[in-house]
Amino acid sequence: MSTSQFYSKLKTLSFLWLTSFVLAVTLYFMIDFVNSENSVFARLFRMSNYHNQNPILYISIPCFFYGIISTFLLKYFRNKKTVKNILISLIIAILTIIVSSPFGGMLYFYHDFQAGWFPENWIERMLDSGISSGLMIGWSILIFSLPYSLIGFIVSHLLNIKTSEIIRNNEIN
Repeated sequence: MSTSQFYSKLKTLSFLWLTSFVLAVTLYFMIDFVNSENSVFARLFRMSNYHNQNPILYISIPCFFYGIISTFLLKYFRNKKTVKNILISLIIAILTIIVSSPFGGMLYFYHDFQAGWFPENWIERMLDSGISSGLMIGWSILIFSLPYSLIGFIVSHLLNIKTSEIIRNNEIN
């Protein structure tokens, strides 16, 4: 990879990460404003509400990984076939969930430790339990967090389309 290709990928990554983050945070606060009676993010029974107390931290994790994954998969997004583009966006979304869920689980466990119970082996516990819990529970939270997750997928698909157009027109290089 040449230096110019590296900087082009870095610009694309920065654009996708920052844009997705701003859009996701804006969407969160819009839904929270409209539906202030309920939490934007779902939570399971007997689960603390850390992700609604610290939404920006929990939003930043999937946005970061979305930026990385999209940067490398948007090269397949170049043609205008809608079904293929939707499938690529779906693959990006699934990979983003798989990669970011363990980090969300570890952050959740860290917040749980901060709430009053900090074991001696907290790093080991956060890594072991946080990763496995994130992988198991992350999917449920996403599915039950409608309309946020559905609107988020649509917005990320539109962002993929726009970013691929910008790359195609050499506006990001």
